[in-house]
Amino acid sequence: MSKLNENELRKLKGLLDDGIITQEEFNRKKEDLLRENSSTSSIYSINYKPISFSSDSAKKKIPNNFGIIKIGCLGFIAIVIVLILVNTLKPYNQTTSVTTVTDSNIHSNNDDKNSIPEDFKKVIDGTIMSGHYQVGKDMKAGEYKIFAENENAYMEITKDIKGKSDSIIYNYLPKTFSYIFAKDGQYVKLDNCYAVPASKAKKFDGKEYKDGQYKVGFDIPAGEYNITANNENAYFEVSTSPSDNNTIVNNDCFTDNRMATIKDGQYFKLQDATAIKR
Repeated sequence: MSKLNENELRKLKGLLDDGIITQEEFNRKKEDLLRENSSTSSIYSINYKPISFSSDSAKKKIPNNFGIIKIGCLGFIAIVIVLILVNTLKPYNQTTSVTTVTDSNIHSNNDDKNSIPEDFKKVIDGTIMSGHYQVGKDMKAGEYKIFAENENAYMEITKDIKGKSDSIIYNYLPKTFSYIFAKDGQYVKLDNCYAVPASKAKKFDGKEYKDGQYKVGFDIPAGEYNITANNENAYFEVSTSPSDNNTIVNNDCFTDNRMATIKDGQYFKLQDATAIKR
């Protein structure tokens, strides 16, 4: 296999592992590359022409093992192709063993016009990775704790997948962690973040309460708090539901400080602010 085709094959494998292309697309591209390589290899036979000599002395100049050398070269090329294919397929098998869906209730319905391709869904041991999911089909309804993977994290709950602004029920840019409550029939989109069922999530055990959405009685004790702005974009919010703006009890944007009382079962959101118990 030429160095160019080998590199292309490895690039395709990387795209497959990252979930950018499907297994079917990978197989089709791989076959195209192998056919291209096979055509290149066949040049040895197409361009070869027998040489005729007029004397026995001239014929003696042709090595007797010329045909064996030719067959050996082609055999070596075939062995290299097999070794590359074996090494290429090994990472794929390891990856699929990790990303296997373990929840028996998770499935897809290709006949459903609202179904989402499997390429956009990954569930690993109950943890919902970045992707797009339909609640009740691809993930169970219930409460989840969302963890940001980097500064570009974004999560969204919609009533459909039409892509319109009025389809959005709730969205948020979590810097650290937050919560959602997903209901059957809704759609959940996770970008650069992942969701863990609240019953399995670890509680916050830090000493400072800064950016994040805390579950009162779990991540943060109930009580009165003094909230100090860290910059001009400071915001705090107290609600009875983690992902329903209609349940907000108290919230404010500020540049100095505020005070708030939070109770067990409520959710306390901080943005560019620090809270200290009074």
